[in-house]
Amino acid sequence: MERGRKVRRKGVKYGAGRPLKNLLWLLFLFFIIWTGAAWCRDFIRSYSIETVLVHEGTIENKCTGTGFLFTEEVCLSAPVGGIFQPLVPEGERVPAGMTVAQMVTVSDLEQRLAALEEAAEQRVKLQQEREARAAALEVSLAAKTEELGEKVQELKLNLQEGEVLQGRKITGEMGAILQERQDILTQLTQERSLAQEDRELWRQREQELEGLLAEAVYPVKTPVAGVVTYSLPADGGRFNTGRVTDFGVLESIALKGQELPVHVTRAGTEVEAGTPLMRIVDNFSLHMVTLLSGEELEALAGKKRITVGFPEIGQGEVNCKVLDSSIEDDLGLLKLQVLDYRPELLTQRKFLVEVTQACYEGLVVPRTALLEGKGGGTGLYLNREGRVVYQPVEVVGGNEELVVVEGISLYDEVIANPARVREGQRIR
Repeated sequence: MERGRKVRRKGVKYGAGRPLKNLLWLLFLFFIIWTGAAWCRDFIRSYSIETVLVHEGTIENKCTGTGFLFTEEVCLSAPVGGIFQPLVPEGERVPAGMTVAQMVTVSDLEQRLAALEEAAEQRVKLQQEREARAAALEVSLAAKTEELGEKVQELKLNLQEGEVLQGRKITGEMGAILQERQDILTQLTQERSLAQEDRELWRQREQELEGLLAEAVYPVKTPVAGVVTYSLPADGGRFNTGRVTDFGVLESIALKGQELPVHVTRAGTEVEAGTPLMRIVDNFSLHMVTLLSGEELEALAGKKRITVGFPEIGQGEVNCKVLDSSIEDDLGLLKLQVLDYRPELLTQRKFLVEVTQACYEGLVVPRTALLEGKGGGTGLYLNREGRVVYQPVEVVGGNEELVVVEGISLYDEVIANPARVREGQRIR
């Protein structure tokens, strides 16, 4: 009995100590796992942290809308039916009275031009041939004259020596030389006369062809100075500068959803008399009406000048003077005078526009780096010698991606994804 009780006591002691030891092991294991998980989490986070260096820059806050271009222009039409030939490139400014294009009324213009060129070439070729023959005759004439002079000297010498018979022979030879010289002179005179006649005939032929060409080509002259464009919008004249004042929100909304086709007159196109060919636009009186949201227009309140970009036709921007603005049914209408000229503007009537609402200069950081700090302020995390440090900042302004802030220094290392770190954390 006694032994049995001892055994039971021992059993009780043994059974009571084992759970405690297991619990300690579990707590130790949990601590190891928790510590390892925290270390792994910080390790992984340290490699997924995005940092950027603070730099100086300019941030523009822009809004997008629809713009309609109004112009002061003159449309030039074909004076006669025929083939259209432009003489001035697209977008070039010309003075009043200048011939900017021509209409060709005959289909065989190329053949007539070729005939004129051939006539000129034949005249030059024939003249060269005549001149070559005349030059050869002049050489022969000079040779005969020299030979005749030698015979005269020989005759004098024989007469002085009393050789009469020999003198008669020389006299006969001199007669033959004189005849040959006269024949050459006659040929030279005829050659020169024929050359002059040929020149007159070919020149007359050229004048006839030039007259035919002049009758076949009608010039197109501009009555005013301006920029040449061969783009012809089918708008019925509704975008004349004089209509800017009456252009309202409802008309803008209606035109925004419509397609405004533009016809381009190509070189070589055969047209009928009266067909519109081109426009001469006064590039100093361009106006634009821009449709924006009411909120976006309110952000532009008080501005006298703004910058407008056209992303669909290039990266260039134009400066504009604000003439008027109005809001109706939460939509804003901005009426502008375009101060800078871009040739691409004349190719369309309706544009996608980007209006610069504000421009900020200073130290630039990503907007994602901003976070709400203590006391409701704004701040961001900096990497200072491998440790995350919170730094309060003041936001000057910016757009959806970047902001200009005050309160940090140039080339500070800013954490762009602050949700992945905590203040005081050690990072690589």
